[in-house]
Amino acid sequence: LKPNGVMLIPVGSAHLFQNLIRITRKANGKIKRENLGGVAFVPLTGRHGQRS
Repeated sequence: LKPNGVMLIPVGSAHLFQNLIRITRKANGKIKRENLGGVAFVPLTGRHGQRS
């Protein structure tokens, strides 16, 4: 991750409750990790969704 870069990642089971985590690399190189709360991602369906 570049300095001042941000990465958002869901952490937890793919089929259950997850936490959305924001990882930020500060200009001085230090890493900051923040829990943004609970999320539940669902598969995208339809024409633009997953193919079976």
